[in-house]
Amino acid sequence: MPRIVHMISTPSGFGGGEAVMVALLRGGAERGWEQAVLNPFARSGEEELAKRCAEFGYEAFPAPGPRPVALPPTMRWAQRRLDELAPDVTQVYLVHALVLAAALPRSSGGLRILSHQHGNHFEASGRRFGETLDRHAGKRFDHVVACSEAVRDFLLETYRYPPQRVTCIRNGWSGTPLQLRKDPRPTIVCTANFRTQKGHPVLIEAFATVAQRIPEARLVLLGDGPELPAVRGLVGELGLTERVELPGPQADVWPWLAKAHVFALASHYEPLGIAVLEAMGAGLPVVATGVDGLAELVWPGVTGELVPPGDPAAMARALIAVLEDPGAATRMGTAGRAAAEENRMEICVERYFELYERLLGERGAA
Repeated sequence: MPRIVHMISTPSGFGGGEAVMVALLRGGAERGWEQAVLNPFARSGEEELAKRCAEFGYEAFPAPGPRPVALPPTMRWAQRRLDELAPDVTQVYLVHALVLAAALPRSSGGLRILSHQHGNHFEASGRRFGETLDRHAGKRFDHVVACSEAVRDFLLETYRYPPQRVTCIRNGWSGTPLQLRKDPRPTIVCTANFRTQKGHPVLIEAFATVAQRIPEARLVLLGDGPELPAVRGLVGELGLTERVELPGPQADVWPWLAKAHVFALASHYEPLGIAVLEAMGAGLPVVATGVDGLAELVWPGVTGELVPPGDPAAMARALIAVLEDPGAATRMGTAGRAAAEENRMEICVERYFELYERLLGERGAA
């Protein structure tokens, strides 16, 4: 059976890249593949990743973060383990692992495949050096998998990667939604870590307008992150403390989604948006910004509404329209649930293994 090594550099928490990797590990186990996981920049607080990967041969190298002083010993460790394991496929996720893997010599004939989860992150955040490093490191891989059509377009149009070396496999969602038991109060829910990218201030300002029109409405913001103190401050400044709930990160989002009337996301950029797929799977209409991968998921007037990024007034209008038309909201939620079923994680995993087998077959025939 083929052997695959997964190399990841999880920055914090458990996001889309980690979820895809764990799903692929399970898929590989079902197919009888030999597997291992290398985390060359292991940090404290990653117990969740280690726990989920333990049965698949998880190994971590406790380097003090991806700093220059840590790179030589980390590279030696990663190269030694790859030489010993001699994988047919090395699957790499997230930026620091991407750069590390690209810098390692190709001492074996195995395929190196990049799972590109971040899209135009560096461009959107104005980090030009990061963008240059990301672009050139990605060229060292045999194949790049984009997590959405928006990311694939970015890789082709901005990074100028050859089309035959880039495949779109949309990230999937997993879990079992609960039956909707909507709160008596009109409830807007958002699941997103508190980072600048996610646009929480835009959503909160929009909600201030919603609350004037619909006094009983409330906003629930699930998650954690560096921008949480600023968000708390804005909520207080706008006099919304009694109307906005901040329950923190939730391992099980389904009870929260089941009580809501609409899901909202105000991201300034978003490679895909697994939280949106989960909300659709739960049967909720979605109001989101029409950026990148979100525009692939939300069909205006069918599964929800799209608004321009950074526009609280537009988001407020869309949220009010959905909350004040329960019939339309129900139709959108039903359509969203059907659309989400086409993006289950099992489909994502199947497409990855189809790609592996095709690329290995082509290499064997060459």
